[in-house]
Amino acid sequence: MKEDLAWNGSTMVNMNRQETKYLAAMEAYSKGKPMLSDEEFDTLKKELKEEGSPFASSKEPKCYIGELWCSHSRV
Repeated sequence: MKEDLAWNGSTMVNMNRQETKYLAAMEAYSKGKPMLSDEEFDTLKKELKEEGSPFASSKEPKCYIGELWCSHSRV
């Protein structure tokens, strides 16, 4: 799938560890099983925003592969 996204011009294919952790935390939170405290999540999101990460900066809905839902960023 990563190759398919890259071939289609997606810039969201390459994620660093912090971005991966952020997306996993968002998914866990949405399922009612948070993996980070609110403070830890907010700190991670702030760090990613400061780095210019499109994952933490995006105001667009997030959709998860393998799941049947999309959501807006956690407030």
